Amino acid sequence: VLFCAAAPPSNCFASSLAWSPDIFAGAFYVSPPPSATLPAFSLVFVQSRDGNTGADNPFTLGGGEVDKHLIYEGLSQVAADAVLTGADTIRGGDLIFGLWHPELIRLRSALSKPRYPMQIVATLRGMNLDEGLIFNAPEVFVIVITVAGGAHAMRVGLAARPWIRPIVMATRHDLRDALVSLRTLGIERISAVGGRH
Repeated sequence: VLFCAAAPPSNCFASSLAWSPDIFAGAFYVSPPPSATLPAFSLVFVQSRDGNTGADNPFTLGGGEVDKHLIYEGLSQVAADAVLTGADTIRGGDLIFGLWHPELIRLRSALSKPRYPMQIVATLRGMNLDEGLIFNAPEVFVIVITVAGGAHAMRVGLAARPWIRPIVMATRHDLRDALVSLRTLGIERISAVGGRH
């Protein structure tokens, strides 16, 4: 497969995933960062043929295991520095975003990326950090984007977890400022996943 930052043939990473163009129906394109101050995004949205966008397991909407491994956990994350999701997607679950197919893991390593992308969770109200694997795996670095009220609600949990870094926005409308902060941390490319919110 080719991971391209522009139309072929410029800025493409060739990989050994000879099987993925047939399943994906062509090359998978990776956008370059739009500027020196903002990261680039790949957005993963799931919708069934009848228009449903919400499900406890999004793979039941039609894509199945191929969609899960090739798109959701695969091509959209293999070159990403971070995965961004909302609180509802990971609340109380056992999720850690990363690649699981051995060939995709090797490709990520060949791109000089760490085993797991940085995990970013957006929440306005805060979350119970005692719940959820993503907050309780010290080897996986997590950023929580929130506002002052959310940070206050999580203050005890955050104090006990030095591997979780909060980025506190002045208001819920200041997401651009949070994205600038992410870029200063070296995050150039983000895969954003989740539900309709």
